[in-house]
Amino acid sequence: MRFFLTFFFTFSLTYFFSQDSLKITYYNLLNFPSSQQDRVDTLKKILDFIQPDIFVINELTSFNGGALIKNNVLNSGSSNDFQSALYFDGPDTDNLLFYDKNKFEDDYKIENYGVNFIEQDNKLIVNKLDWKGKAKKSGLQMGDIISNFKIENPNRPNKGIVYPFALALLLLFGYFNYRRNISYFS
Repeated sequence: MRFFLTFFFTFSLTYFFSQDSLKITYYNLLNFPSSQQDRVDTLKKILDFIQPDIFVINELTSFNGGALIKNNVLNSGSSNDFQSALYFDGPDTDNLLFYDKNKFEDDYKIENYGVNFIEQDNKLIVNKLDWKGKAKKSGLQMGDIISNFKIENPNRPNKGIVYPFALALLLLFGYFNYRRNISYFS
């Protein structure tokens, strides 16, 4: 009975406080496209079944292989949803990331944060700030050099509500487990 009660509470917490999810797929292409270009058909079948939001590949030997996957596998037919990250040709095989632009374009626009950037000497520099925007309130200043971004989900429930509730459930189930163990030894 307690198992079902625990399962019910866990499921309802997961359901009520769940967030959007991403499907991330990682695939090793083994020196693609230098060897076995015919693997494109197999990869298309796999990705049509999985339908990832983010697709990461490794052991890519050239940009042409990434373009082949983007155009013939991910964006085949009339679909043009997938974009790729910048390709950097290193000394050995390389990695490449593809993402579904529709999954990110509505919720995560940096302009909504109240900041504009310029690129200067391969550095991202804050150019303009909206004086009433979130960027200014979080401490960004004009001329700051940006090295990375962390964008939080605005639909995430408040920690002040979720954490005490989760702690109360943990203590409650811990107490029931403690009582159950004492009754076995008595």
